[in-house]
Amino acid sequence: MKRITPCLLVAAIACSASATWLDLNSAILDLTGADTSSSTYSDALSVQATTAGDVLVISTFSTEAANKTGLGEWQLSYGGQTSTSISRTLDSKNDIGIASVVHVFTNVTGGSNINLQHRTSANDTLTTSGANLVAIPLTTSTGEKLNHGIYQQTSGFQTGSPTFVGTGMQTSVQLDRASNNGIYIAASFNAQAIDAAETGSWQLQYRLAGGSWVNTGTEMKRAMGSTSDKGAVTLYALEEGLPPGTYEVQLAGKSETGETVETLNGTLAAVALSYTNETGGGYFDGFAVDDTSLNEVGGPYDGVQLTLNLENPDSDVFTSMSFYSKAGVGKNQTSAFDLWATNAVSEYSNQGNQRLFEDGTDFGSGGSVAYFSNVEAGELTLFGRKDEVSGQSEVPGVTLVGFSTEAIPEPAVITLFAGCGISMIFVRRIFGKQA
Repeated sequence: MKRITPCLLVAAIACSASATWLDLNSAILDLTGADTSSSTYSDALSVQATTAGDVLVISTFSTEAANKTGLGEWQLSYGGQTSTSISRTLDSKNDIGIASVVHVFTNVTGGSNINLQHRTSANDTLTTSGANLVAIPLTTSTGEKLNHGIYQQTSGFQTGSPTFVGTGMQTSVQLDRASNNGIYIAASFNAQAIDAAETGSWQLQYRLAGGSWVNTGTEMKRAMGSTSDKGAVTLYALEEGLPPGTYEVQLAGKSETGETVETLNGTLAAVALSYTNETGGGYFDGFAVDDTSLNEVGGPYDGVQLTLNLENPDSDVFTSMSFYSKAGVGKNQTSAFDLWATNAVSEYSNQGNQRLFEDGTDFGSGGSVAYFSNVEAGELTLFGRKDEVSGQSEVPGVTLVGFSTEAIPEPAVITLFAGCGISMIFVRRIFGKQA
């Protein structure tokens, strides 16, 4: 099943001299990576916050150990503030894992650094590589503050339920506009089997306060091969066209066969993609595509694809992808994942990361984030891609979402300005071989 959520089709709407935007910034760490052998946190990658105020920060990355089984830990840090720490068990020196971390820092000083930090408890060298680090200010260029919520898990949640139940990770966002409201959601957490090997599934959900929960984005799976296997899980989602009100967002989880699965070290963040001011306000145009078709693919392949019409000659786009995958044929298959975009003039890409899959039962969850800036006007095709490093893997579930960082003002005068929004031309799944 595939869900498509097109952004609002915008016909020649643009920004006047008082344009409003979000001044994002990003940094990457290539596959050479940064090493640590310490049990004390050190910086692996840093990004500069360009705007003062609260900042949503997301990082996705790969990891591996030099010589033996171990446990890596990662956190985001700014001043005296830190995110929830995310862990990842590495089964051997050949294991390659993917993880992510998300946090909202408060009262950040513009121009200061926010850091992705790592450490290891394995008395071994841990490498963090293939990292993307994006800082999203929650204050616009004209001073409007985007409503947002964050939940940081302080104790784990266990369930053996075969159907989705709330994990206790829940936050809320207030949407005040009469129309064109949207919410961007990001979750990062660990998963662990308690009594025996098990596969867990997780789903983001939202509701108007007092209503019924509605799924958003694709459900993600993660297999834990033993009770000592601490896995990392990533989910992203975006909803648009919501009426005003208070919206609750939660992470739900379930067990595949009834064995107990624990959700722990979790962070759930939600951000409103609209705002109000004395002239009416505005919104950030978004897009979302989900795919849950089982695709057995080799490589190289392009994955989920969508095409946007960028009407501003210097457009900026934020995008994120969450997915789960497994080995398709054989054992110990390694795949690479990235975000890529192309138009008639240029190509844009983030830093790809990698994950090893032991076999067809080893479901792994991962994510990738990107900020593409100064993109030329016209059609831009975005790809959430998978390529094969060795062997062949399947991608049963993927979500690709994002938004323009320049706001569409409302009330908008269609005939007087020339456009700043994005129009989605088409969305299609192409987990299939390219000619």
